[in-house]
Amino acid sequence: MEYWKFLNPDGSISTVESHSYPHIVPDAIQITKEEYDAFIASLPEPEPPPPTPDELRLQELLSNSPDVITMPEIWEALRLLDKLHGIPT
Repeated sequence: MEYWKFLNPDGSISTVESHSYPHIVPDAIQITKEEYDAFIASLPEPEPPPPTPDELRLQELLSNSPDVITMPEIWEALRLLDKLHGIPT
């Protein structure tokens, strides 16, 4: 495996790449696996996307216990699950 980094004008690393085959990467500097791993480990955890209106409604429907969810709400929840998971209805 080969590892490469790209630098910002100030000398800091802007991004890294890895290739499983010999490959020359223009404008990049070859680095070690340790340097590559250190850069990846320093990245912040990505923020999860905000829930969609359908996801919020589904959470609302499912927050009730099964004893109080109505039949129309069950059907609505099933339609929302189908929509969220790309299941044609």
